[in-house]
Amino acid sequence: MDIEVVAEAVPRKAVLIDDAYLRPSPEDVRKSLPSLRSFLRKAPEAKAWFDATFGLSGGATDRGYFDPLLADPQRTIELWGRRAECPESQRFLEEGIADVVADVGPLRLPLEQIETTLIAQNWELVRFGALPALDIVPADASLVVIDYVLTSETPEDMAAKVDESTQFLQSLVQRGLTSERGLPLIVLVSSRPGVAKGDAEAFRKAVGLHGGYFHFIRKMNVLQELGQRIDGFTAEVAELESYRRVHLALKDALQTACEALKADIDSMELQDLAALHVGHLIHEGEPLSDYVGWMLGQALTVKLQESVTLAGASGKLPPENHRVLLGHLEPTQGIPKLFTEASTVRTASGQHHKQTTGSRELRFGDIFVGKLTRRGKKVDLTQFRLVLSQTCDLLQKKITNGQVLCAEGVGTEVPNTEVELMRATLRQLDDKGSTLIRLEDGAYYQVRWNEVNLITIEQTKLKKEQGFRYVGRLNEIYALEVQHNALNKLGRIGVPVKPGYSLVFGAVRLRVWGPKGELAALAKSRDTKTVTAVLRPLPKKQVAILLSSDIKQWLVEQLDQLQELLPMELTGFSAELKALIKSDNDFRLYCRQVGSGALELGVNKEKEEKGQKVKSLEWLKKLWADLGSAAVFANPTVPAQGIRLQIEFDPIS
Repeated sequence: MDIEVVAEAVPRKAVLIDDAYLRPSPEDVRKSLPSLRSFLRKAPEAKAWFDATFGLSGGATDRGYFDPLLADPQRTIELWGRRAECPESQRFLEEGIADVVADVGPLRLPLEQIETTLIAQNWELVRFGALPALDIVPADASLVVIDYVLTSETPEDMAAKVDESTQFLQSLVQRGLTSERGLPLIVLVSSRPGVAKGDAEAFRKAVGLHGGYFHFIRKMNVLQELGQRIDGFTAEVAELESYRRVHLALKDALQTACEALKADIDSMELQDLAALHVGHLIHEGEPLSDYVGWMLGQALTVKLQESVTLAGASGKLPPENHRVLLGHLEPTQGIPKLFTEASTVRTASGQHHKQTTGSRELRFGDIFVGKLTRRGKKVDLTQFRLVLSQTCDLLQKKITNGQVLCAEGVGTEVPNTEVELMRATLRQLDDKGSTLIRLEDGAYYQVRWNEVNLITIEQTKLKKEQGFRYVGRLNEIYALEVQHNALNKLGRIGVPVKPGYSLVFGAVRLRVWGPKGELAALAKSRDTKTVTAVLRPLPKKQVAILLSSDIKQWLVEQLDQLQELLPMELTGFSAELKALIKSDNDFRLYCRQVGSGALELGVNKEKEEKGQKVKSLEWLKKLWADLGSAAVFANPTVPAQGIRLQIEFDPIS
């Protein structure tokens, strides 16, 4: 069933879990009894309201007057919820229960802000002051907001309290895994200054939840962040679910494939290994361990590709919109880690040969880097070398001049952060001559192979690591790609020109031009340090720019703020652009280069043709673009004059 259809069919429910919902307690109210008695003696209408609302009788100074109110914690909570109904309510708060207001007010304020935000978005609220039994939590809840520690004071057994919350959410998540609705968004909130983002991340991992379904907000920031985060999740939930189902199918397929491979290995006889080794590998000089590892890897690939469930889940991924990539979700090291692991390997057989003989056996794809010191702890990033000579020629000594052919490379250190590593990975996906590798010391480097600068080196220097340090063996696919490109460049006729496309953008700016030039004071900018837009090439020398929900909201806000400040010629256009962005969940920009070299932007507008509403592309003469260093169009220009709005994108490179 389609997730969006389910979401529309059932009203959205939010579950709020916070111990502040248990306040004020009878003990809280008891502290204010002297001032409350005094207030009620002076305010007979308030006294009558108390009597009627809470079933009290007698005089306010009678010893047992408040007993019915204090006997039930739910009645004191009700008192707080209905405090505005009390006659002379302001005096009641300031004179009658000032201590309760001082103690409970700061605890309740974030909850009231959360409720205000959710009610404004038409959420149905279900409140709990403690962890509820799972069976009373609505199965159709789309949002869970939970306090980090459900106690008023920091408990001595804080780890145990957090563990209780973790176990509850684990059960909630497991229930959601089998539901057609999918998983809810879980928002962890805390007012405790000691709770850092790292604690929240550990909490998420303990629950077993993907980052797309989790968010941490400090209670002081609820008003600024909660509504925006919920909007983002609502827009992304269908895609999140499709990718989550792929992830689940991948785990199941991997487990099945590994079990099948283990069964294959269990059934293998010793003579099978001997036949493989004696019959071919000894002659080739290839270690049995390397070959078996390669063979099992290929078999695993085949078994994963044969998974009908994985193929089915992948086939349901969105072909066009990628909201999950755009916006609030921060990059992780998951994909960069896999890329570096798949890119290079230091085989155990190679290490064993080096330890036993003092020399390395050179193979196609081996990477070396120049050493700046004798021990090679510091390396020369300008001297990466990739062996291009074939393994059989090297091992069987068919190369008689003692040389080995290499491609030169230059490395750039990549900071070990999620954002920078993801940028490096995206470059590797987009740039076929770039490789992300990780050295033994844990440092990451992006190596750009110069396929024109080929060099021969004495084999002995590399085998003995004289002036060079061994990095590892490049994955054969990447090594073959470098080799192919080098030979293609070497044998080419003419100079091939390949248009470069920077597919993703980070920082965004909005600038304004009036009759006399740019109005610099009106310029706005935003840099969330993550992907905010994706460029997609189209036919007819055009590109589409897909925008994150965060950037679309930001553009609307900036146009709102600028509306009264814009030149008269732009006010109507700005209002129209803002309406277009708000009216289309899949709003995107289109870009083309006009005769002057400038980049003009267009949008899809809905029109009525033959009684039906259709969308057609319309180019906007007052909206221009600047794509920064992205080499998408030839020699783009930025007009110095012309009344317009201009949106600028900085590529992540």
